[in-house]
Amino acid sequence: LERLRNNIIQATFSTPGIKSLATEISDNDILEALQRIISERADYYNQLKQKGIRMPPLHQSEAPSSQSKSKKLASK
Repeated sequence: LERLRNNIIQATFSTPGIKSLATEISDNDILEALQRIISERADYYNQLKQKGIRMPPLHQSEAPSSQSKSKKLASK
């Protein structure tokens, strides 16, 4: 779990525009940063969709292949 936490910290705080922290990072700091990144990504995705730009699904559950598979299973 510690290695996973370190990987999350590295991925979250190594993005452009994020200042490196000189103090210890709490789990709450990590969660807040991840929530901010996810929220910004979702907002940007929605802006692109509103402009009519074709985008792949944001979530795996929205993928057309999974929908067609579930329809095929339901019809059997």
